[in-house]
Amino acid sequence: MNEWDRVQELFAEVAELAPAERAARLRERTGGDDRIARRVEALLAADTSPVDALDDGAAALLARLSETPRAEALIGLTFDAYRIDDRISSGGMAHVYRATRRVGGAERRVALKVLRPGLDGARFLERFERERATLAALEHENVVTFLDAGALPDGRPFLVMEYVDGEPITVWARGVSRDDVLERFAEVLAAVQHAHQRLVVHRDLKPSNVLVTPNGTPKLLDFGVAAVLEEDGGDATAGGPLTPAYASPEQLRGDPVTTGSDVFALGLLLHELIDGALPADGPSGREVTVRGDLGAVIRKAVAAEPS
Repeated sequence: MNEWDRVQELFAEVAELAPAERAARLRERTGGDDRIARRVEALLAADTSPVDALDDGAAALLARLSETPRAEALIGLTFDAYRIDDRISSGGMAHVYRATRRVGGAERRVALKVLRPGLDGARFLERFERERATLAALEHENVVTFLDAGALPDGRPFLVMEYVDGEPITVWARGVSRDDVLERFAEVLAAVQHAHQRLVVHRDLKPSNVLVTPNGTPKLLDFGVAAVLEEDGGDATAGGPLTPAYASPEQLRGDPVTTGSDVFALGLLLHELIDGALPADGPSGREVTVRGDLGAVIRKAVAAEPS
């Protein structure tokens, strides 16, 4: 069974389940394969909020995308100052490639994010533009750096970002002292605080979006589903793709998010870093979100000895 067949099978299996049950079933059926889970989650989100290319629902989108050129078709393409060298990953909205950028005779390795073929509706283009604007507004040593934006020869938009050669923070943390883990996590907190001070809620904080480089520097990336808070109200629009295992209760309910949604995800991430696993109750046991003092969340998680 190829990947698209598996995504389609899982989508059909969990589409009618309640959010908490759906999250548990996805974890069980994907065996921790975050790539597969994210593609299913993106289709589920699209199916509940059809837009433009999704007028016929996610199942129709799945069929449409399966007929588009393979992601690997862009490898080797040279245009403007760029050469696409390899594919890094794929999500529900875009493919991410490792590329070479040549400017003034100097070459630099970069990450190039390209909108998937067929997702050229206004809503997808708006989301892609929002990610560009969000990244451009964030300047922090622990946030991936935005470098450029443009369009491929076929018209699809792309974003160019700093290439992060790293591993998920939970992988990096194996065998690392607790003090070192907490020091790196404090840097992650600073990066998230930087975003919050600019009214940006990440909405998808999880290990694969916090990479640690070989020199021990954590980098926060993938603001593809980030939301900008209203200055007067403090809430962001409800809905959007999410990762159930790390989503806050309000996200699972489809309610508007606040900075507290990121705080909740950070608490889960810290629990996983210290204990080696997410809380045993899982999404189904969450009834209220954590708001307010992030220090209290950290102290509670650190106080519990690993089991």
